[in-house]
Amino acid sequence: MELRQLKTLVAISDFGTFAAAADAIGLTQSAVSLQIKGLEQEIGAEIFDRRHRPPLLNDKGRSLVEQARKVLELCDDIARQGADAPLEGVLTFGAVPTSVASILPPALAMMRARHPKLHIRVTSGLSAELAAATRAGEIDAAIVSQPTRLSDGLVSNRITREPLLVIAPPDAPGETDRELLEASSFIQFSRRAWAGQLIDRFLNDRGIDVHRGMEIDSLDAITRMVG
Repeated sequence: MELRQLKTLVAISDFGTFAAAADAIGLTQSAVSLQIKGLEQEIGAEIFDRRHRPPLLNDKGRSLVEQARKVLELCDDIARQGADAPLEGVLTFGAVPTSVASILPPALAMMRARHPKLHIRVTSGLSAELAAATRAGEIDAAIVSQPTRLSDGLVSNRITREPLLVIAPPDAPGETDRELLEASSFIQFSRRAWAGQLIDRFLNDRGIDVHRGMEIDSLDAITRMVG
């Protein structure tokens, strides 16, 4: 039995459904279902009444939720006792390029001030590559764009929002974002990146027909080429 299974069970109890719990803890719904199935196999009993849609906790499930809360509270207490101790060793951190130049520097400065013996290594890359590296244990954590899909074994927490902007030369035809996009050659941010996939989805959802001239994985390069 793993703590993540207990956290998932408590989340389902708190949020009411497998889908809502998945959104709250940054997992896919299938990952939540697999964790609960594994938990039921370990204790040798079903904890949900699946005759209902969505499934409801049965008596054994409700009892297990209360026990899980106590276990998680105890773990939190233990973690808090060591929270003030300075960290040592090596932290390998990944970040998408936009965060390297914006939110990451002050965060790293604060971490260095609190943990002077901690050696921090930062590598930049596309979100999907950084997520894969985290999943493989090659890096400890990463700042990425909003996941289009997150692998089992990873969790995400939103820390900030960044706007998606349309940029064009001053003399470009059109005033609205649709007019600018449809009238000019479009330089696409790489669709290998999650941000590029989000842009693609936005264009498709709004029915904007763009004329793709290039696809590049560097926002700085795109800005320079447009300018």
